[in-house]
Amino acid sequence: MKSFISLDLSIIFALIFFYIFLRILINTKHDNAIIVKELFLVGFVISILMILTLNSDSLFRKILIFVPLGFFAFYCFEGNTKDTLLICFLFTFIMQIALLIISHHMISISQIILNIIGGLMGIFISNNFISKTNLRFC
Repeated sequence: MKSFISLDLSIIFALIFFYIFLRILINTKHDNAIIVKELFLVGFVISILMILTLNSDSLFRKILIFVPLGFFAFYCFEGNTKDTLLICFLFTFIMQIALLIISHHMISISQIILNIIGGLMGIFISNNFISKTNLRFC
């Protein structure tokens, strides 16, 4: 039952991200900087909710779950890679501590590394997107 709930949440979050990304794409062509900033902020909050609610069992999902956080946080922190990586690390660490407290799992260094790789991928994608659309930080 839990895997079906996780699958449904994954689909819902993927649709939300697709919608936000399309809205950002449309608004960058019309130079609506305020709307773009708000959309990135909403995406950042939704990516945090996604990380807190989804269960990442497979290797691919451990990387993929942090890509949206890196993507949206990079813009919200105005292109500061160090702060974005710090946020990715802190959320990974919070997740590991929560797993330790709730289900007595050991802290996994490999999961922390995979999540940070996902955050780096999000930063790379966001940086390319910002440079190709000539988007300015507000």
